[in-house]
Formats: sequence, structure tokens, C-alpha cells
Amino acid sequence: MKKNIAFIFTNYNNSVVTINAVKSIFKCNLPKDVSIKIIVVDNFSTPPEKKLLESIVKNFKTVKIIYLKNNIGYFKGLNEGINNLGSEFYDFVVIGNNDLSFGKNFIHSVYENYHLFKKYPVISPNIIRIDGFHQNPHVTRPV
Repeated sequence: MKKNIAFIFTNYNNSVVTINAVKSIFKCNLPKDVSIKIIVVDNFSTPPEKKLLESIVKNFKTVKIIYLKNNIGYFKGLNEGINNLGSEFYDFVVIGNNDLSFGKNFIHSVYENYHLFKKYPVISPNIIRIDGFHQNPHVTRPV
């Protein structure tokens, strides 16, 4: 049975960062039965930044860019992306900053740990600063 995973990011005048995030997804080891969709919501970037974003659509056919007519902010932008997923079912929806970088085994690990998502439906990344400090907030109780 085919499995689907969607990624949603917002972009505002930092298209190179967004492009790098998208490229890291396509470098992941992708199981044959998994398809991906990526939605980038552009929060009214400058015309040169929008033009840069077009390169990812040309190179990666499963990427959709939504160009907003004004900057509605990060969370409203993410909601716009969620609303544009359509009626297709997704096993997972990954929502995050456009400066994320996904390791080669990210998608494989997500599906390998499918059973954990029944108990913990929301996860967060392990954020490590450039100086090696883990800056994740510590969960004191389940959500």
C-alpha cells in the first residue's frame, strides 16, 4: 500500500534556505512505496526571491509553491499550506521552518516508527546549535 508524506514550509525572502531544505528531502533514502509532496508558502517575497523559488518547481515535480499577495505571517502561512494539501490522505505531514535539513534516513525512520505516532502524534526536531548545544525545550509531561 502506497504511503504519503507531505512537507510544508513558509518562505519570506530567503529562498536559497528553502531550496536547501527541499533538496535535503530529496536526498533522503525514499522507500519505493512512499511518495512525497512539498508545499512552500511564499509570504510575499520580492520578485527575485520568487524567481529563485521557481527553480525547485522545475527540478522537483512534487513541489508546489503558493504565492501569497501579502505577508500573513508564519503560522497563518503554514495553515495556508495545510489547506492546500487537497483531499489526498497523508500518513504524515511535516511542518517546519524552511531552514531545516533532513538527514538521509529521516523518511525511513518516520515510517519505521509509525507505531509511536499513535501515542505521540506530534514530534519536534532535535535542534543543535552551531556550538553543539541542544536547545530543544524539555517536555515535562505528554501533550
